[in-house]
This record gives sequence, C-alpha cells and structure tokens, in this order.
Amino acid sequence: MLLLYYYTYGIISIMRTERFPSSKSNKLQLAVRREMSRGDSRSIAEEKRHRKLAETRGAYWQFEATHDPLTKMLNRRGVIDKLTAQMTDTLNKKGIALLFVDIDHFKEVNDELGHDVGDNVLIEYGNALSNEFNRSGDNVYYHNRTKELGKELGKSALRQEKVGRFGGDEFIIIGELDLDEDGSSERSRSSSVGVGLARMILHANEVSADFVASLPEEIRALGVDCSIGGNIWLPPGSREPIASQISNLFSGADQEMYKIKQSKGVER
Repeated sequence: MLLLYYYTYGIISIMRTERFPSSKSNKLQLAVRREMSRGDSRSIAEEKRHRKLAETRGAYWQFEATHDPLTKMLNRRGVIDKLTAQMTDTLNKKGIALLFVDIDHFKEVNDELGHDVGDNVLIEYGNALSNEFNRSGDNVYYHNRTKELGKELGKSALRQEKVGRFGGDEFIIIGELDLDEDGSSERSRSSSVGVGLARMILHANEVSADFVASLPEEIRALGVDCSIGGNIWLPPGSREPIASQISNLFSGADQEMYKIKQSKGVER
C-alpha cells in the first residue's frame, strides 16, 4: 500500500512538472531558444558575407581576365568577348564598326625617353579615347553633317562605343552602326554604313590630333602621330565560324591602318 502511494505521487509530480514548469526551467528554455535564434542569425549573416565575398572575387578575376593591367581598358580577350556577344546575339540588328589604331614612332619614345614615359603616353591616349568613345550618351554619326538631312537620306548611327588596348601601342574602338532598314537596297545600305564608318574614323582622328598636340615637345619631336584604319561587319554575318569572322574583321581594319602608315612613310 505504501509502495503504491509513492508510485502514484511520483507520477503526479512528473505530470505537474511537465504541465507547469518552474520559472527557473522556463527561463532556461527561453535562454536556449534565444541563443539558437542568435546562432541562426549569425549563420545567415555569415552565409551572406561569404556569398558577397565570392561575388566580389568573381567580379575581380573577371575584370582582371578581360582588362589591360596598365590602362584598365578592355584587353584582347575583352574585345573578342564583346565582339562575340554582339555577333551571336540573334536579336542584334546593328552592324559593327571596328577601328584599329596604332601610335606612330612609339618605339622611339621608349628608346629615347624610357618606358615610363612610353607607359604614360599609352595611359593618357587610352584615357583620351575612352573619355570620348565610352560616354554613356549616344554618339550619332549621319552621312551628312546636317542632322535633318541625314535622317532624310538614311541615317547611319554609331552608339555604345567601347575602347580596348589590343597590345603594345595598338588600340581598338568598337562601335555599333544603326542600319537603315526602310526598304533601302543592299547597295544603299552598304554605302550608308561606309559613310558612317568614315565619320567614325574622322572623329577618332580628331581626338588623336588633339591628344598629340597636348604632348610635351620632346615627345612630339620624335614624330609621334596616330594611324587609324577601319572595317565593318553586318548582321547576320557569314556562315563562317564566329572566330573566323572576328579574325577577318581585325585583319581588314589592320590592313586599312597599315595603308595609312604607308602613306605617311611610317614602318610598322
């Protein structure tokens, strides 16, 4: 009988404890829950921090892979990546205008004045081109200086230019040509685009002339100048692989640039 009493009393005590926990036990549970909540918050914050860090590192390495370390402009890979993206965009209805730019007598600058001076020339020339052709606003080239007349004749517009350093003293300018698709013939379309390219080259020559004029006398005395050639690509392109089309685009612009050098009696 006594054993049954203690057994029943023990069960009732356990049930009472479970139903009505003591204040001390309740505080302990709250403390545990609070700590677990803090731990979850810290885990989420840590996860966000690691994700942000990974994104930052990824963007950094992507920039390093596609940009020239000296001028911080697009490098050869960056230029090719941009051209590839434009050529493979099935919605792209714009032509590509590509300028190949080379600094004349740059070797003499390095030889006579040192590579530090040569590096500064590259940086400053890159800045001059970027400031003019990488602007957020549209630079529109009509094949007539009068805007209204240019619209009537069929416009050729260049927009969203990008500048890169292709290597050494060679620079690339990439432009987009808006094509006149209002029922014009292929011949008229090519003529319009060709004039648009010529206007772009003229613009680049003006920027380059201003840059050369701003150089110190000891640099200009070496005959420093800029030679610029251009080429165009029109959608949808050819059946050749994109890499071959890009190579042909470069080759054509380079040949035109070399003709300019030859006309000035400048070796490559």
